[in-house]
Amino acid sequence: MKLKKAERVAITITALCVVFTAGFLSGRAGKGNSVNVSDELKLNPAATASRSLTVNSSPVAPDNEGAKPININVADEQELASLPGIGEVIAGRIVEYRTLYGNFQVPSDIMDVAGIGPSTYEKIKDLIITEENS
Repeated sequence: MKLKKAERVAITITALCVVFTAGFLSGRAGKGNSVNVSDELKLNPAATASRSLTVNSSPVAPDNEGAKPININVADEQELASLPGIGEVIAGRIVEYRTLYGNFQVPSDIMDVAGIGPSTYEKIKDLIITEENS
């Protein structure tokens, strides 16, 4: 029985897939997905002296009680760049966005600016306002 060229190619590809899969699975056989957990806390005093305190790997936010919120409709780039997660580049985008499209109606409109997503907004939502008479 003579096989057609297409059938030989299909059989060859299937055989290569079987060999590859077998090799892959045998290579993973000895590697368990274990996690080493230590209840020992190691601190490097020099490294922690200049950093903020962390709890559950999330930085503790500074106390913003009494701080005046920033009006994103009138703030300059320097003031905007002082917000958490907003650097000089994104601050420039905010000012450019305002120039092109007008003032933000509500603080969440800032997410229309490239580079500001929900996680950045969560960091700044209590620090920004859009009121004209702030």
